[in-house]
Amino acid sequence: MGSEVTIIGRNQRFLPDEEPEISALAKKELEKRATIITNHEVREVEKTSNGKKRIIATDMDNGREMTITAQELLRASGRGPNTDILHPEKSGIQTDERGWIIANVFSKDKLVYVGSDFTIHGIIRDYDSGRKINRRCMLINDMTLLLESKAKQTRSRLIDAFSELASEGRYIYRDFQRSHEVKARFSLIANITPLSFLMNRKHLLGNTFIERCLVVYHSLTDEEMSNANINRDQRLAMKIEKFTPSIREGDVNVARDDLVRFDEYAKRWRILGGYSSSSALFDMIKSAAIAYAVLSGHRKMTEAEYRYLDMLESYLRNPDESVKLEILELGHQGRSVKDICQILNKNPEKYRPFVSRTLSEYRRKGILPWARAVPATELV
Repeated sequence: MGSEVTIIGRNQRFLPDEEPEISALAKKELEKRATIITNHEVREVEKTSNGKKRIIATDMDNGREMTITAQELLRASGRGPNTDILHPEKSGIQTDERGWIIANVFSKDKLVYVGSDFTIHGIIRDYDSGRKINRRCMLINDMTLLLESKAKQTRSRLIDAFSELASEGRYIYRDFQRSHEVKARFSLIANITPLSFLMNRKHLLGNTFIERCLVVYHSLTDEEMSNANINRDQRLAMKIEKFTPSIREGDVNVARDDLVRFDEYAKRWRILGGYSSSSALFDMIKSAAIAYAVLSGHRKMTEAEYRYLDMLESYLRNPDESVKLEILELGHQGRSVKDICQILNKNPEKYRPFVSRTLSEYRRKGILPWARAVPATELV
């Protein structure tokens, strides 16, 4: 249209939900027609004396401000309900005063215990092709059993289904006779042993299943293990009191300062957990904080919510990959391969290949930027 366009985004990458290679290519092509500024948050917009708009944005890493002047400003700040057009209340669906559909994700009827041994056929047969688990939370008590009890092809198909349902809400399964469609959007809580997680992680990461999950590591104490080893009759006799929230998710006010703090958590957690996308982590952190606020009856973020996030943070580091994550942290600080070997008290000649492979692995995932070409003299 002949206009000079500037796009400002708060994510570190353009199109952060796409693969790093796709994101880089899209940015490169679009920059032929527009200016793209990432990792900046717009802090202030003001009108100038000649009627233009002055936009003040801050670098998310170093806090430096930049100013852009434009004739027009288009803001993309999220989503809003369209219930004023659809009128869901006419069909018996409850909405709040702002038009959002009321959904209580904590009530007992929203939890679905699917056991620890099922297949896609089982979901199709027992859960009406996904309809009975739609908008619910699936609980898998022993994902190790679920994975180890399956043939390789069956296990692969099940994980592919989880990944596609998590991203698209739809999965097409084809057998020799016909095609089956599973449609559902659900959250998932699953327990898995560290050994099983390490054995399956490469495949699970390959189709981005793990990237859609917040993985926490916790070793049961003897007391916790004893409490877990109750027999079936005792388990059935247990009564879980139904939770009745005093407020809803939409009642929790998230201020701009809270979003800044969530982003700081996302940057730290990305390094601690080895995640390739900080934007996905940001959404998880925000959801976890709001959920805790609802459970606590808080209408805004308080220090209690941040203490909860701090508690979660201590469980993000994989104890079986502590060395690799330490290399990641040092690489994020800009340390050279030689420096990392010295800090870890390792022989550079023997340890250099492992450090280099680890850094390359995190660069391929987009967690670390690709390093500039380094002269051979700097590697010695």
